[in-house]
Amino acid sequence: MKQSQTTLSHGHVQGRYRAWYQNGCLKVIGQYQDHQERGLWTFYHDNNVIARTGHFYHGLRVGYWRIWNKQGKIIWSGEFHSHNTHKITYHPKNFQSFN
Repeated sequence: MKQSQTTLSHGHVQGRYRAWYQNGCLKVIGQYQDHQERGLWTFYHDNNVIARTGHFYHGLRVGYWRIWNKQGKIIWSGEFHSHNTHKITYHPKNFQSFN
C-alpha cells in the first residue's frame, strides 16, 4: 500500500504531497515549494476526520490554524505570526497545545 506521494525536482520535494495511514485513510495533503511546506495543509485523524488545517510559508506555520478532535469538535484555534509565535483566539477547558 502506498504511504506517501510527492514529486522531486532537482533533488527537492516539489508540488502536491499526500500521505496515508496504514488503514488507507488520508493522513495529510499539502504543497511543497523548494523543499519547504507552502500554502494550505490539511491533516487528518486515522478515522478520516480533519485533525488540523492551516497555512505554511517557507516551512513555518502562518495565519489562522484550527485543530479538531477525532469526533470533529474544534479544540483549538489560533493565529501564527512571524517566527512561529502564536496568539490563541479560542480554547475550551480541555485545550491542548500542539507545539
